[in-house]
This record gives sequence, C-alpha cells and structure tokens, in this order.
Amino acid sequence: MQALITQTKPVSADHRRTIWEPLNGPGMRRVNFFEFQEALPVGNHFHRYGTELFLVTKGTLRVAVLEDVVNKKRVSVRNLPSGTLISVPVGVSHAFIFEPGSAMIGMASAPFDESDKDLNDYKLLDKEGNELPSPN
Repeated sequence: MQALITQTKPVSADHRRTIWEPLNGPGMRRVNFFEFQEALPVGNHFHRYGTELFLVTKGTLRVAVLEDVVNKKRVSVRNLPSGTLISVPVGVSHAFIFEPGSAMIGMASAPFDESDKDLNDYKLLDKEGNELPSPN
C-alpha cells in the first residue's frame, strides 16, 4: 500500500495570512471543501482509477482507516491535527471520522462524473466508528 500520511507546513506566512500548498503540479482535476457537523464515518469506499489527496484544514481527524483492497494491509491512525495530508492511491479504501467543526480539502485526479462507477463500497468503519473486519 502506497498511502501516505504526512504533516504539512505552510509555504509562506506573515501577520496577514498563511499559505498552504498541498498540491503543486499536474495530476489533480477536482477540489472539494468539506465541513463536518457530526462525528460520523465518511468515505468507506475505494477507487479503481482515481487517486485522492485530503488536507485537514481545521480541527481534528479523529480516526483514519486505510486498507489496500488486494493485500488487505491496513493502517489505522487517530487524532490527526490540522495540516495533515493523506494521499490515497488507486485500490486503497479509506474511511474517516472528524470532530464536529473540523474541515478538510479533498483533491482528486479525475473530475466528478455521476455515471462513472469508480466509487466502490468497502466498509472499514460502522456508524458508531468501530473498525470492521476486511470485506471479502
């Protein structure tokens, strides 16, 4: 599994603003901004064709679970702060639970297409936030 979780640093900051640059170069084609109202699982899926990057911009990512759907290698981490960058390659299922009031930016290598069947269910967390065994 080539998933990567890193702590990013601002590329520039002064008394006026802070600039974060989670992406600089080709590859990403869609950007989303997420705000979380409840501490409930999001994700619980994988992609066969597209890669994703997620940047925690505010609050805390309480739980992140990533699993390679082929070899079943799993990574589970907790309490990741603002500035955490998560890289999710093709074939890695991902599920997150954020603290209420948290936010993240999501970037994807392909534009959203409702007719595209690249979103594949793969449950890693139940609705209470408990880790589930690997799906068969």
